[in-house]
Amino acid sequence: MSRLLATVAAAAVVVSSFVINTSVALGHERRAVGPYTFVVGWISEPAYVSAANGLSLDVTETSSSTPVEGLAKTLQAEVIVGGGAKKLSLDLATDEETPGHYAGSFIPTKTGDYIFHIFGTAGSTKVDERFESGPNTFDGVISTDPLQFPDRIVANSDLVARLDSLQTLVVAAIVIGAVALLASLATEDRKRFHLGVEADLIHERLGGVGRACFRVVERHVGERHVAQRDATVDFRADDLGLVHLVGFRALRANPANEPLSQDEVEGRGDVEGLDAHVHETRHGLGGGIRV
Repeated sequence: MSRLLATVAAAAVVVSSFVINTSVALGHERRAVGPYTFVVGWISEPAYVSAANGLSLDVTETSSSTPVEGLAKTLQAEVIVGGGAKKLSLDLATDEETPGHYAGSFIPTKTGDYIFHIFGTAGSTKVDERFESGPNTFDGVISTDPLQFPDRIVANSDLVARLDSLQTLVVAAIVIGAVALLASLATEDRKRFHLGVEADLIHERLGGVGRACFRVVERHVGERHVAQRDATVDFRADDLGLVHLVGFRALRANPANEPLSQDEVEGRGDVEGLDAHVHETRHGLGGGIRV
């Protein structure tokens, strides 16, 4: 009987140890690193966005499953998001109640996959390992939306994303407005330039028209002067003929008590008109005649 109880007790210890080891490995990645076994995952699983969590690391000797202590001074850890775009160094802390267990706390603020990079030394073994969340390792960070009740609270990451989108739209609107304003100013400048050129052309054309009109007027005035000159010459020729006619008749006038005899110096050289009184006779044929 006692042997039976001892066998049952031993089996219980084996099963319990198996369950304990399985629970540690549940949702974690187990990997051999030299003579050691590293078990990496989240402190709390599942890992929710904007909830306190962090790196959970357990190190044991592979051959004996003995916890390895004192690695907080020789190992370093960092969490990586976005393929290396963002990194955060973690301070590894020990757990006195669980030898060989180390934790690096932080609050994940974005859903998706995370990478834990552990590097340094463990004893005489150089360590440089990357543990990435995935289907065969440990889960990534998930949203708390399914758990929220009765009202859904917008996550900080969603607010940031919305603000980033809004900021992008505002910047784009400002840029488009600035481009439109510059285009409008450029159009106005082109219009003013074209109007200035057209005004110069019109002024030049009007100037040409004015000069042409001046030449036409000048030509017309010249023609009128020529016509007047010709008319004056014709008039003087006719007048000269008339003077000769009057002079010829004056030669036959009676010299005594006649109007033509008042100017004794010029005598009959001035003719005023037919049967008319002569007012001035000193200039001869060049004097004025009034009929």
